[in-house]
Amino acid sequence: MKTQGSSRALLGALIAVAAIALWEARAPGVRAVLPAVEADAFAALTGRAAASTPELWERLKAMGVAAVVLREETAAELAARGEVLYFSREEVEKWRTLGLVAAGGGPKPDSLWAKDARGAARLTGALAARGIDVSTGSGGRTLELPPGVDLARVPAGFDPEIVSVVSAAGLIPVAASTTPLA
Repeated sequence: MKTQGSSRALLGALIAVAAIALWEARAPGVRAVLPAVEADAFAALTGRAAASTPELWERLKAMGVAAVVLREETAAELAARGEVLYFSREEVEKWRTLGLVAAGGGPKPDSLWAKDARGAARLTGALAARGIDVSTGSGGRTLELPPGVDLARVPAGFDPEIVSVVSAAGLIPVAASTTPLA
């Protein structure tokens, strides 16, 4: 009886040692792999905006997709959609020359105007996260950029609506920033 108990203890100890050895022998930096889909590719396939399809995100979750890769937007994309207006130095100077804007008034050159405070806060936060210093104008909805900044290189963060829809569907939003610094 005593030998059976000690052999069980010895067997248990050997199993524990083998498990520890296998755990320590695994490759360093091994990471979990999650099945994911890219939000932009999904929107292109469905022909609808990614934020307007919550039921499709839930279907992907049911099919085993665990994460959604989101690409950071640029200020140029926001301007193309009409969420912000961009006033280039040349445009402001032309308006002043034509007398459409008073010499000291009007928009500042190289500035962005957001249609709502939420968009301005999004841009301000994204620029601050990248270390780009901007000054805010009247009402907090105008951002003055450094001279000569290319809007295609100005980060605007991630669309909060898509992040909330994806999260509500039970998927993990994964950031894939492809925007270079301004």
